[in-house]
Amino acid sequence: SIQIAEDVFSKILYFNRNIQKHIKHMENKLWKFEPVRYEIAHATIGILGTGSIGLEVAKRMKAFDTKVLGYKKTRQNVPYFDEIYTDKKGLEKIYKESDYIIIALPLTTETYHLIDENAISLMKDSSVIINVARGDIIDQKALINALKSKKIRAAGLDVMSPEPLPIDDGLWHLENVLLTPHNASSSPYVNQRLINNTIETIQHYLSHQNFNNRVV
Repeated sequence: SIQIAEDVFSKILYFNRNIQKHIKHMENKLWKFEPVRYEIAHATIGILGTGSIGLEVAKRMKAFDTKVLGYKKTRQNVPYFDEIYTDKKGLEKIYKESDYIIIALPLTTETYHLIDENAISLMKDSSVIINVARGDIIDQKALINALKSKKIRAAGLDVMSPEPLPIDDGLWHLENVLLTPHNASSSPYVNQRLINNTIETIQHYLSHQNFNNRVV
């Protein structure tokens, strides 16, 4: 979860700091100033899914003095979130108010194409969508149309549908998109963390304690 949270930040900073433009300038040996128009600081963050990934993202977002909104199925307080919503009205509030929308939900019949044309229509024109969950949570056709028309500012996607992404898919050709090949969980420490979490889960089970990564 830690490495995935870091991946979320890398994608946001990629757009906020104009990294894609600076890479092109370097390739062309061009010294050109690109004004920075966005910061994470004081922004509103909408995190869909408040499990271990959402929690790690929220924890780091609070260091930037942000307002963090969360969406989950059951109403339960989660650390680092300012508000938790569980219904459609709350979800729409997140769409409308968030500067960054982070998708960290499991794929179910309820979350399939949760981010569709209607959801995107509620978002700010300056909003950025980051998906580190499953590709089918987003209606990709609706997303491409929104990116082309600048209905939203950008999208950072570690997951798509299908995978690998076909070479003729429209996402490849958009400058306001960053694609990575489903590798947000990659880390030199991932195996050790998995072992530690497994041991901790067994210990909690034997001592009748609550599980840290329980999904409710």
